[in-house]
Amino acid sequence: MRRHTVSMSLLVLVFSAGAPSGASPQTLELASRGPRFIAAGTALGRGLDASTAVVLRRRVSLDLSNVTADEAIKEITLQADLGISYSKALLPSSRSVSLHVREITVAAALTEVLLDAGVDVAVGRGGQMALVRRLPSTKADVPAADSGAVRGRVTDRATGAPIVGATVIIEGTRRSAMTEFDGRYRLNDVPGGTYSVRVRYIGYAPVAKSVTVGGNSEALVDFTLVKSVQRLDEVVTTGTVVPTEARALPTPVSVITANDIALRRPYDLGEVLREVVPAAVSRKYPTSSPTTTSFSVRGASSFISTGGQMKIFVDGIESADRLHGGVDPSSIERVEVLRGPQAASIYGSNAIGGVVQIFTKRGASDLSGPRVSGEAGWGLVQTPYIGFREVLRQTYSASMYGGGPTTSYHFGATYGRTNPFVPEGQLSNGGVTGGVNFNRGMMSVDLSGRYFVYHAPSVFNPELSESGFSDFAAPYYQTFEEQDQAIGARVSLAPTSWWRHSVTVGVDRNASDMAQVQQRRTFPEDTLLTANNLSQTRTSVGYNTSIYGALNPSVSGMLTLGADYFRFPVSNFYFGGLLRTEGTLAFAPDNEIIEGTRTVTSNSGYFAQAQFGVRDAVFLTAGIRAEQNSNFGDDLGTPLSPRLGLSYVRPLGEVTLKLRGAWGRAIKAPAPGIKFDLQTPTGSRLGNPSLGPERQQGWDGGVDAVFGSRGSLSLTFYDQRADDLISPVIIASTPVRTSQFQNVGKVKNTGLEVEGTLALGPAQLRGQYAYTRSRVEQLALGYTGELRVGDQVIGVPKHTAGASVALALPQGTSLVGGMTYVGSWNDVDWLTFYRCAGGTGPCRNDTFELVDYLITYPGFVKLSATISQRITRIVSGFARVENLTNSQAFESSNYTEVTGRITTIGVRLGN
Repeated sequence: MRRHTVSMSLLVLVFSAGAPSGASPQTLELASRGPRFIAAGTALGRGLDASTAVVLRRRVSLDLSNVTADEAIKEITLQADLGISYSKALLPSSRSVSLHVREITVAAALTEVLLDAGVDVAVGRGGQMALVRRLPSTKADVPAADSGAVRGRVTDRATGAPIVGATVIIEGTRRSAMTEFDGRYRLNDVPGGTYSVRVRYIGYAPVAKSVTVGGNSEALVDFTLVKSVQRLDEVVTTGTVVPTEARALPTPVSVITANDIALRRPYDLGEVLREVVPAAVSRKYPTSSPTTTSFSVRGASSFISTGGQMKIFVDGIESADRLHGGVDPSSIERVEVLRGPQAASIYGSNAIGGVVQIFTKRGASDLSGPRVSGEAGWGLVQTPYIGFREVLRQTYSASMYGGGPTTSYHFGATYGRTNPFVPEGQLSNGGVTGGVNFNRGMMSVDLSGRYFVYHAPSVFNPELSESGFSDFAAPYYQTFEEQDQAIGARVSLAPTSWWRHSVTVGVDRNASDMAQVQQRRTFPEDTLLTANNLSQTRTSVGYNTSIYGALNPSVSGMLTLGADYFRFPVSNFYFGGLLRTEGTLAFAPDNEIIEGTRTVTSNSGYFAQAQFGVRDAVFLTAGIRAEQNSNFGDDLGTPLSPRLGLSYVRPLGEVTLKLRGAWGRAIKAPAPGIKFDLQTPTGSRLGNPSLGPERQQGWDGGVDAVFGSRGSLSLTFYDQRADDLISPVIIASTPVRTSQFQNVGKVKNTGLEVEGTLALGPAQLRGQYAYTRSRVEQLALGYTGELRVGDQVIGVPKHTAGASVALALPQGTSLVGGMTYVGSWNDVDWLTFYRCAGGTGPCRNDTFELVDYLITYPGFVKLSATISQRITRIVSGFARVENLTNSQAFESSNYTEVTGRITTIGVRLGN
């Protein structure tokens, strides 16, 4: 009976696995008594070592007394969920086993049970195992007398956590390995000598150490890595699916961090985006929600929605409404913005202008307990309107976050309110967010959810009330409520250090309800009410798998395959002629108006992407996506979105230079329902079975120069063409007006983007500038809208810029200044148009064609300043001024209202 073999054989395992160069013959002899773990399918007696197989690292806890080897193996297989085939005749029948151990590996447990049994363990690729009789070893199994091994562990210096998937290379040889789930690695059959061992992992500074390997010995080399501050080592996932360093990206990606947001304390994300992202346009309206995500870049890619359409993702789930992401800035951990059509090769339809990925907070895994924080702010909003010169704004937020070795979480809540700034102009909003991440071994699970509600009035520029046009003679008296709700889950599985899977499932719902609550009486008979309800829900599921590793010490590669699907029903109903809009709707006799539409869009996509890196200097990315969408014409087929990119990185003294170039093609699906026939009392629309998506294709190229941790400068030139833009075409004018939606329009987008950062002692400077030429090249025959061939697309400024400076001072003081510049753009002069229609101003034509009312709106500069001061360990105060110069420039057109300077003071409690 072997009551003490646990201590002896486990010590043998420890010393045989980690013995220094002077391992004793007795130790090696004891280690040889246990089973060998060999790869199934190789010749017995010459088996390839499989001792590092993932399945052997599973953990078991055993409390066995005087059991047979067969009973012990069955208990191991039960706890570790294994499949081990064997014949009982292989096991010793006259020996009992006693094991009293906690959390040991399967390899250690089997070694204990099978000590002196004369068997080996064959391990299959799928993790299945079999016991086989050990045959006499051949010379090929005996390592050369002058060879050894190198092993060790790679960890994060800040947290001590193991780093999984780091690449360890013996420089000057073809030997390399990747770290496992516990951060350990092993390099076998290393000829004796002195080498430089180098380890690298994305986002961390590489480390090299010298090691001497002796014959029949092992050298222990551990590494602790530090996260790199070099811009090219920054890790992003947008455009690559899996984490990738910026040096390997062929397209520019702008990053906004939680610290960027916290220093500025913005009302909405757009305030930060247009300071940081070149060519980004985000209009700021007084009635905008804090969760607004109405962003565009690089000109126009559609006639139906002007501006470069961008696809919005929150925690990997596509937003049901790209204009309203439903995320308050205080809950955001990180934002990644990829500009251009190249993103569509992964993200698919509607990523025609690029992708915005928003990641919400998840707490931290190194906290000793939960943390709680709260913030309150009170501000004055200045306006040019009589009776509303200064109105009060209040904002409140609270959060709880924390975590442990395997779990992190963050939960937050916000509330805001702005008093009326125009008649019937009161705003309010509130929401909750939450996210939990579980990470254990080869699997991680991320759960997220959010709910946000926003109340706002339907308003217009008060100057329009003096135009004489009857529709503006009274406020709309319409209350508008918008709700954003989302829930999502992402499960990631890495059965090996070189193979990963990810499944994402989510539901995102956006609903708005608008109801008139009071009679307008713009004319005596104007006594009836209206209501409108819109609901859109996107249910999506996606899967991707990535295989990556080193083909040799100089070449690494990764292949990603994926598929996704979403279903998107949209219901929109309008009710007119109402006597009341609450409870049961009541219609006035002979005035009932009910209009409604319901569409269901389904979309399937399949993509593949390959990435290669050579000597950590040359990086190639190629991908393609096939898309099927129910809104495509029935005769269209399956459009493809390809992508190809190349980047080259080279250090030049203290400067690292990166050259990059990429080409891609993207699509935007037609609006739901427009491919079908439609009959109305005033005309008809013919269906179009060949209606295709709007497309944009083109290239961008540039250079990035990184000056260590002191700063960086990036230049990008792009040349893109938006083709097949959808526009209504007049087919016949008699006997009824007949039209058809066709792919007929073209827009040429070209431009230059400049980004820069600079560190000057305690000051951090960041700036960007963009020139955008968005030229109309083709319109439909008989087109009657405001666009003209050769003109800049309406609403697209040619020049935009942004800058910020952050200054960290002693005694817990921080200062942040920001600047946004938007150059001139063309749009309709609505004040003149409605004054003409109302008889209070001159008319520019007799037909009221809007093209004759186009004007150039002047550009504007808006400045901001924020100061924060730590008062105690947990209490700090802040003050922020938006629009320092009290500019009252229009940001879109003179149809909408404006605000001036906004001054806010507040206090924050918590770390």
